[in-house]
Amino acid sequence: MFCSRYLHNVDSKFSRCKRNSEGNQDEPYNGLSVFAPSGYLLSKDKAAYLSDKERKQAHLFVLKNCEEVQPFLHEYEQGRHDMEFNDWFYHKIGGLQNEQNDNIKQLLSLARGPLNGVQQFSGYIINGFRFHTKQLEEKRVKQNSGVVVKGNFGDKRLGYFGVLTNILELQYLEGKRVILFKCDWWDVFNIGKGVKIDKHGFITVNTARKLTRDEPFVLSSQAEQVFYVKDGLQSNWLVVLKGHSDHFSNMSFNDESNGELFGIEEAFQQNASEIYDDYSVIIVDDENLTNWQRNDIEAINTNVLVADDIVEDLDSESETDDEDLLL
Repeated sequence: MFCSRYLHNVDSKFSRCKRNSEGNQDEPYNGLSVFAPSGYLLSKDKAAYLSDKERKQAHLFVLKNCEEVQPFLHEYEQGRHDMEFNDWFYHKIGGLQNEQNDNIKQLLSLARGPLNGVQQFSGYIINGFRFHTKQLEEKRVKQNSGVVVKGNFGDKRLGYFGVLTNILELQYLEGKRVILFKCDWWDVFNIGKGVKIDKHGFITVNTARKLTRDEPFVLSSQAEQVFYVKDGLQSNWLVVLKGHSDHFSNMSFNDESNGELFGIEEAFQQNASEIYDDYSVIIVDDENLTNWQRNDIEAINTNVLVADDIVEDLDSESETDDEDLLL
């Protein structure tokens, strides 16, 4: 393993791409932020159609989460209008379409909304996380459907916890696309009945209470991963543990201001230094130790499988799981 660091043009665990790599995303991009390419699809696509309600929900969410649309949204909120924002925005951009501006052309494509036909997927890599839909996860051993999204409710910051149910690719004119996650969200507004935080900072969510707000969609780029562990004392409650990303180390959702609901604890792992601090170390003189080594027989050599090789083999096996979905 040490030598592989110095072997060029040889595939090893140090030279191959990370498991949750999203491919080459370093190419320059000029266009609307929501149309920027990101992530990596893991499964074969499946055609579907959105209902009028779903299309409107998805369209409004993309508009309100597009950086370039924010000035128009602010203008809309400052006045009184007899139409919803998506209709107002369409007429507003329609009046600017004669301007020779690539940004305006993309805004016009965005204002017209997505096509009714979409592509569905069951796996996606984004932000260094590997996501699977809940339906696919039921066929797997690993859990990859837990989602958390940072959001605001009034003047408070919240972590919205949920489960990924579908991955949709919205298609717009001019070949533009947006990837959305459709999720079921737990009720994080009702402290005590929907969500709890114990004295150690661990968050638990009540699976019997779902969020009443009908806003199922988020941009895939907004999603980060969490894992849910059953609470041994309450059957309907799950403990939230944050996932580990290939992009971030020591990732934290903590918002220390005003004790707002945004802290997610990692699984407990005690440091060796903490273990040794709990015990007094006794130093024993080597001369007083009994030598238990036998010198009357030859040593026997055996082949031992190194733990790193086992982990590498398991990683190579698990990597083929999502490749099977593309067949």
